[in-house]
Amino acid sequence: MLNRVLLLAAEGILTAFAVALGLGHGPLTGDQVLSVTYEHGLHSGDIPVIAAWLIGTVCLITLWVRQ
Repeated sequence: MLNRVLLLAAEGILTAFAVALGLGHGPLTGDQVLSVTYEHGLHSGDIPVIAAWLIGTVCLITLWVRQ
């Protein structure tokens, strides 16, 4: 039970960091790849963040299933 609570906490932290990095407007955001609105969209710097989030989420799901 405690392991699953820790896995959920890790997923929450991972998601919070991914959202924070994705919403950033720093110099590493890169060019806009996909436009959502005039001022918002998917930038090339968001792609590694999304990839890292997906890999981390798959790892956590794998641990969850193996419990």
